[in-house]
Amino acid sequence: MCFCSFSELTDLEEVGAEAALEHASAETPSPFDALSYVWAQGIVLSRALPFGDELALIPFLDLANHVAGSPHQCSIAMDSDGSAPVAEAWQLEQLSGEPFAVLSAGAALEPGEQVFIDYGEAGMRSSWEMLVTYGFVPGDTPADWLKAGGRPLFFDGVSPSDPLLPQKTALLVALGAEEEGAMGSWLDVKAEPAELARIAPLLRLAHLDAHDCPELAKTLEGWGAQPQEFWQKLQAPISAPNEIKVAAQVGKQCKHALAMLPETDAIAEDARPKRGEVPDRRALAARVLLGERYALEAAVDFWTKAGDAAEKASKE
Repeated sequence: MCFCSFSELTDLEEVGAEAALEHASAETPSPFDALSYVWAQGIVLSRALPFGDELALIPFLDLANHVAGSPHQCSIAMDSDGSAPVAEAWQLEQLSGEPFAVLSAGAALEPGEQVFIDYGEAGMRSSWEMLVTYGFVPGDTPADWLKAGGRPLFFDGVSPSDPLLPQKTALLVALGAEEEGAMGSWLDVKAEPAELARIAPLLRLAHLDAHDCPELAKTLEGWGAQPQEFWQKLQAPISAPNEIKVAAQVGKQCKHALAMLPETDAIAEDARPKRGEVPDRRALAARVLLGERYALEAAVDFWTKAGDAAEKASKE
């Protein structure tokens, strides 16, 4: 539909840099102040796309506005045969020739019809990220705000004192993670069960020891673990004591995060839409906080039940 090649983008970047320097020297003695920085950061957050190894501002592509679930797609390149949009920067390595940034239509368009894309509302980005990046919170009703809720939390992984640290780190690296990934991982905690369970494999690996999981620990200790096969085993509980530890870790951290948030009653009124008014920052923040509480409460409930089930299994 429309595209911009890497070489064209490079030319535009050089022209823009020259124009910015000319403007700065002609009109202002020092254009680099706090206000300019905040403006530039906002532009990058709301418009820049991953293109190769860097973020890029791509003319025309950033004009597309947002509609949840839009069939139209913005991608950073396309395969040489003109199909299969590429959505991640690392996929550029699989392409031959010059990469392109592409806005493609996923449905028929009438002449003059506006082309919308989904900024990530359809399951990818939580409300806090939509607000920070684009300045709005998805949805118009409390049900929408709760559904879009999420809370980023960092979960500690393998302990530095773990005797199996080298083996566990090597396993994760073989699966494509960085070495630092063994130390822990960020998770955007959401209310959906599948999302709540995403951190479990890493934490099961972190808590795996010879006492609770002797066979798996022995395999790791002898450097005999096949990465994909071993990781597949971690998708489900590997022992009741291990799962109790995982549930306790997640539950404790989510409860701590909940304790830092205002109670629902304290923010519900601020979140409600005022007739004929555009939501202000206070209202948007309240909607994000409602979603965060909902996600964290769901996580506490999910992992409390998981811990109770593991406790019951350990006594059978």
